[in-house]
Amino acid sequence: ICLDGVLKNFNETKPNQWKEIIFIVFDMPVHNAIFENRLGKLRKLYEGLFNVNQKKNIRIHEFELIDNIQKEFKYVNDRYVEEIGKGGPGIMLIKANSKYEGETVNHLLEYKKEYIGKAKIIGLVEGVKQYYQYLGKFKCQTDQGKIFYCSKDIPDDIRKKYHFKFKQCMFIEKGVPQINDILHYRSTIMIKNGTVPRDAIYKDFSKSD
Repeated sequence: ICLDGVLKNFNETKPNQWKEIIFIVFDMPVHNAIFENRLGKLRKLYEGLFNVNQKKNIRIHEFELIDNIQKEFKYVNDRYVEEIGKGGPGIMLIKANSKYEGETVNHLLEYKKEYIGKAKIIGLVEGVKQYYQYLGKFKCQTDQGKIFYCSKDIPDDIRKKYHFKFKQCMFIEKGVPQINDILHYRSTIMIKNGTVPRDAIYKDFSKSD
């Protein structure tokens, strides 16, 4: 049975962490059913499939129906602020009567807090498929010495100014980030005690001092 959800209380530095993690389920991938029907089927399945002990670690998210999100956006935003205040990542908006999609689309939106940061570029990694022999991602280092990679939203006109051969960057055209330049990124999730972005999104760059 395939369930769609998020993990809560994940702490990668804590021993026996899996015993404390809660899997919050918000959907069930049934591609030919609308959301309300999927949610109803999920609730019946949940009650019949999981025992009391399992329900401590697996829970179904409770939804609220918003009739008109434009008219009630202040209420939605208040809920967002409330969740952020509790240390949560934000809220999710799912359109009623919508079919299941395994990605973020216009009827499945995540309203999350955004983090902005900077890091030094310390490496260039070749891409795959359409970016073969071009830039795939930047290898970056934070001020705390933590390493992460940034590949999302790098414009094609930047990627194709890096020329790779045998996985080595052989030539870089002008006007794009170089090794030791500063990468500006944004992210909705920070890990390793808030020091490293997960799925960093390219924003801009600046020259190193």
